[in-house]
Amino acid sequence: MKANNCALSVFQVAEKYSVHPNTVRNMIKDGRLRAGGAGRVIRISSEECDRVFLGIETKAKEEAA
Repeated sequence: MKANNCALSVFQVAEKYSVHPNTVRNMIKDGRLRAGGAGRVIRISSEECDRVFLGIETKAKEEAA
């Protein structure tokens, strides 16, 4: 089964992982959560969210280590 690697907004991440949107923003600001985007549009990959909030590493990263 292929991993779902779509880009989520700050609000979608906050809702999915039951945290406040400011928590997500602070995690991006201090480098704990990698995000991309331009201007005010911030997107976080679902893979990155799983890595941070659930402690799940992808197979590719594990194999590279």
